[in-house]
Amino acid sequence: MAHVQAGHDDALALLFDRYHLLVLSVAFKILRDLGEAEDVTQTVFLEIYQVAARPVWRRRVAEGSQRQRATGRSVRIESRI
Repeated sequence: MAHVQAGHDDALALLFDRYHLLVLSVAFKILRDLGEAEDVTQTVFLEIYQVAARPVWRRRVAEGSQRQRATGRSVRIESRI
């Protein structure tokens, strides 16, 4: 997902290749219409791409990653004492 957020189009293609059948099958189970399920699948991946392209989203991901890393470091330091 980090590569998608960095704007690498090939990363989105890889994400789609890995998960589109899962998304399609869930959508089909709910909708019971293959055409509608395909539309939903396309919409899901389009939204992922649009959200990943937003600079605010990237900043929030980076901040969250930094918080997790900082929390992990403090836990490791406390566990060594």
